[in-house]
Amino acid sequence: MKLMRKLLAMATAFTMGTCGLCVNGSADTAADGLLILTGSYSDSSYYPTSRPLGIANTFHLFAFDSIELAAHCNGNFAAPHVDASQASGTNQNNNATGTHPEVSVEVSVATESIKIQGSTLITDLLIPIETLVTDSNGNFTVSNPISGQLRIDGNLVDMNHSGEKHIYHVHEDYIDFAKYQAKYGNLSKNASKLEDTITHSAKDNVMNITLSDTGMNVVNLTGKEFYDAQNGFNIHNAIYVDTDNDGEADSYTGQQSLVINVDLAGYTEYTTNSQVKIYRSDDSVVTNREINVNDGTIVLWNFYDSSSADGLFHGTINYGKTSLGSVLAPYADVNADQNIDGNIIAESIRTGAESHRCDFMGPLTISWDDPTTTTSTTTSATTTSATTTSATTTSATTTSATTTSATTTSATTTSATTTSATTTSATTTSATTTSATTTSATTTSATTTSA
Repeated sequence: MKLMRKLLAMATAFTMGTCGLCVNGSADTAADGLLILTGSYSDSSYYPTSRPLGIANTFHLFAFDSIELAAHCNGNFAAPHVDASQASGTNQNNNATGTHPEVSVEVSVATESIKIQGSTLITDLLIPIETLVTDSNGNFTVSNPISGQLRIDGNLVDMNHSGEKHIYHVHEDYIDFAKYQAKYGNLSKNASKLEDTITHSAKDNVMNITLSDTGMNVVNLTGKEFYDAQNGFNIHNAIYVDTDNDGEADSYTGQQSLVINVDLAGYTEYTTNSQVKIYRSDDSVVTNREINVNDGTIVLWNFYDSSSADGLFHGTINYGKTSLGSVLAPYADVNADQNIDGNIIAESIRTGAESHRCDFMGPLTISWDDPTTTTSTTTSATTTSATTTSATTTSATTTSATTTSATTTSATTTSATTTSATTTSATTTSATTTSATTTSATTTSATTTSA
């Protein structure tokens, strides 16, 4: 009987239409007759393989605990727990012709619980196995592709996208939110250690930042500096191009970005007080609007806490003014009570005002590795703050180091120079050191593995 159910489920997937997520396969059907996807989100064709912000880069809201939509959300979401009592989905996803036309297919995910009602423009909805989907009369007759009004745990839902729509069930670990929270925590910590690459000026409570034409720009601020810019926070020289040949430069080039590190040391709750504006290179202004989904954003706000043990901010961030740019606050609770155009990555997210999906475009040249397990660069036989696993670095002698194509002469090292070497759980390959004393040893093309 179970085998028959599996075969029926597979046949249904082929006859009723498939989506990108179904490449994972389907192992069974839920109580309402809809398919349960196996595998994980990262196995699916929706998983972004080349986005600077990884998995969260194709979600407007990405929370590691919960999302509450108390206002219209012009975008999609992913979290273990979702309360979507307001409309969601990107209005432009039927005509996305800008930098990211792939938002014409849009998925939202809730892995443990969901309350959703009203209308949505998403094309694919992934919900917990226990959640029941029926037709508007309460009958278990809903099948993919979805058509007409339906009920999800008794609440009326209209999937209004004009294209093919699907609802599937997923296991709780379909997205490993705990793993990704740690990963984005590493990104936040590593970003916070970056030095300024451009200058900023503040006068009469107005902050002005001018971007270089290419590359990743970095600005470091305290929470007070950001808050004091109450008369305006202006980002200048954003380079735009005409992507749809309408004679208007309307999308970023993708060759330029800005990381703004905001240190919230001393705060448990922080409220933004600055209206953020972005100015193109011709001084025209980018405004908060739904159509920004077609353009993307090049601004990433990283909120951290230099005084906390892990360097991360664990408090609450309230948006008191409109903002442009994606938000990285993986262990914070974010209340978006003003318009935010970007991706929001946080512990929990509540939207009290309309928010707009606007994907971060990069470039983002920041390591995602855990900074507590990465050795620092060693130059002129001096190791500074090195942290290694199963390896010892003492007086220019490395034990269990991984070296490829290394050449060692006379086994004695005096004034040895190792550049950009990182040793973690290292193993020596094709290199032999004898008597631990070599003179003017030369190591060529040294490569460290398992960094």
